[in-house]
Amino acid sequence: MVTADFDGDGILDLAVGGNGYFVTLKGNGDGTFQTGVNHTIFSETMSLAVADFNGDGLPDLAVSDSICGAVTFMLGTGNEDFQQIDSYAVGYSPGIMAVGDFDGHGKPSLAVASPYGASNNVTILRNTTR
Repeated sequence: MVTADFDGDGILDLAVGGNGYFVTLKGNGDGTFQTGVNHTIFSETMSLAVADFNGDGLPDLAVSDSICGAVTFMLGTGNEDFQQIDSYAVGYSPGIMAVGDFDGHGKPSLAVASPYGASNNVTILRNTTR
């Protein structure tokens, strides 16, 4: 689960991963949320990470798929919708993800842990956009 203002209204919203989808829930600003919007994309969503990966001022999502061993970047549109762009293979059952500027270039990149099976690794997906 991650939080961000996905629709640009100044109120935090939620994104929650599920089995084959993720759901966004628009925040009401009083600690409650509206009914979720399903976004079907993968066979098994394992985890989510949020950052402005493309520099347009809108929160984007990185979504890991444990079955395919990949992370897909979803660009936020500012209205609680997302545009799927690129997927990257990162190893078997990618789980925990962390956003950071790991190489000091001023852009958010993504670290992805794939701790199971033969992969047993951490992959850094360096942000080369903008």
